[in-house]
Amino acid sequence: MSISGDEPIRREIGLRPTTNTRHLPVEASRWLKRDELIMRGQFETSPQSPETEWVPSVRSRDQWPDGDRVLNDPALDEVLRREGWVRLPGIQLDSDSCARLRGFFLDRFPADRTGFHNDFFLPDLTFRREASKVMHEEMGGMERTWMSGFTPFLYTYLAKFSGDRSTLEEHRDWMYVDELSGDRSYIIYVALDDATDSNGMVRVVPRSHLLPGGPCGTKAIWPWLRFRDELRARSVAVPLKAGEAAIWDNRLIHMSFDNNSATPRLAVGMWCHRSGGSLVHFARTESGYLQFDVDEQFFLEETPALLYSRNPSRPVTRNFECQLDGIEEEALRGLLDGTTQTPPVEMLHDLVDEIETATDE
Repeated sequence: MSISGDEPIRREIGLRPTTNTRHLPVEASRWLKRDELIMRGQFETSPQSPETEWVPSVRSRDQWPDGDRVLNDPALDEVLRREGWVRLPGIQLDSDSCARLRGFFLDRFPADRTGFHNDFFLPDLTFRREASKVMHEEMGGMERTWMSGFTPFLYTYLAKFSGDRSTLEEHRDWMYVDELSGDRSYIIYVALDDATDSNGMVRVVPRSHLLPGGPCGTKAIWPWLRFRDELRARSVAVPLKAGEAAIWDNRLIHMSFDNNSATPRLAVGMWCHRSGGSLVHFARTESGYLQFDVDEQFFLEETPALLYSRNPSRPVTRNFECQLDGIEEEALRGLLDGTTQTPPVEMLHDLVDEIETATDE
């Protein structure tokens, strides 16, 4: 598999761990134990340093004004706001477009055809640029049809090859925008093949986009993922015919199981952010988090493996720590059931003030 051996990196996007760790980067191996502790709820962040800023954890979208519309259709937008995902009505790519996109991938894909593939992990930058151009030509304008004031910043193929190593375990995507300030990004996911139970269709966890937490990025795993059984039990299937699409908040926890069919299952993704907004990347350090200012080229030039081995050559706009409290299974159930509300922003700011005061003393 094209990213075999990068254990912490695989876990961040939900890929099953491999048994061969010979190719694990030295620095990445230092974080493997830390990630295991996070998944068991036993990791404690290091004390604040004088250079570190404390910030509140992420705010949920339901605390923002109703006018902050994502989808043009009010009914669909309400479902997206409430559940974190929605299926778009009708066919979004005709059979000819699906055939051209499938043909390009199957003819040109340069890596091992096993397991799960996302272009972002591929070191072959030429393929990534050419594939992005092809997807833009076939999908361009779809965001204007359905979304209100959003612009694509990333296109990728999402391929699930046949076999028992193609599971994409429960995960949430990295933060591509400053979610700490309430910004959001979304993916328009279009099936190129019929997505069924037998070939590992996507499953999503409704309302999981409302879970609070700190940054998610390089070496920064989402703490709620340790409740695997609860998340899997609450996941719902997203069956799609070729050409059909769904859109979800990139905070939404999702997964897919093995492709047990005889052929690859292909899809394409268009990641979108608010037009005119900034793109960012978060990375965890031993003392806190770094926030980098990035652009669209970042997602065509970097890979998670490279980002684990060194920081990107991009401006650091923030160095901070983030309080992570209340990550308990009972809280997860309440938040997903809607019986418990995400802590209001004011409470989080009060908590930050207390931490800063205690540290100063």
